[in-house]
Amino acid sequence: MTNKQNPLNKKAHPGGTPAYAPTAKEREIVEKAAGFGLPHDKICQLIVSERTGKPIEAKTLRAVFHDAAMADWQARRKERATR
Repeated sequence: MTNKQNPLNKKAHPGGTPAYAPTAKEREIVEKAAGFGLPHDKICQLIVSERTGKPIEAKTLRAVFHDAAMADWQARRKERATR
């Protein structure tokens, strides 16, 4: 008996947790919250994962929503820190 996995099963079900896929509404919420200058931990509380029913983590926020809105928020944060 071998422990090799059937290649067909490996393709059909790779295992692990499925990647978080944000909706257009969630993207809009994050863009607006970042525009208001809310910190990441507060923005995370606004986005609840449908799969778990819990707010997303900060690392998920940075990985999934790392676009112009988040970059703009970070630039404004640095600007305020240098004043």
